[in-house]
Amino acid sequence: MAVQLRVGTSSWSSADWKGVFYPEGARPDSFLGHYAGRYDTVECDATFYRIPSPAMVRNWHARTPDDFLLSAKLPREITHDRGMVDCGDLVSEFLAAMKPLEGKQGPLVAQFPYVAKGRDAAEYETGNDFRERLDRFLDQWPAGVRLVVEVRNAKWIGPPLLDLLRERQV
Repeated sequence: MAVQLRVGTSSWSSADWKGVFYPEGARPDSFLGHYAGRYDTVECDATFYRIPSPAMVRNWHARTPDDFLLSAKLPREITHDRGMVDCGDLVSEFLAAMKPLEGKQGPLVAQFPYVAKGRDAAEYETGNDFRERLDRFLDQWPAGVRLVVEVRNAKWIGPPLLDLLRERQV
């Protein structure tokens, strides 16, 4: 099986990259095009904070080469605020907003919050509630839309979670 490796970063909009990666006088509206001339993929953090407008997504599409992939984070309202519960409306709205990326849409990123031991010791140790909610969420996830999962509790990374992700091709 051939493996394709892409290298990118978790954002393209860091102003402190001016003079280091971006030319000293670069304007923020030129960052993505400059970035895409050197890397072929990026994770978009902006979508974590709000669902982008279709015009914004069309702009990302226009500023990147044909072989570029943009992996957008699911909005935090889905992953953090609602914990993947009763969020079908938001998922639909987000996926519709991302449509203008067409073939440049990489896997979507579901980044989940850290659960502190002091907040919920059992969940911290096992991730059982998280896995149950994730399982139900994936039941609703549209076929053909690639998804990756980022968990921040290292104790959760083991057979129960990995088996679920493999089974669902996530």
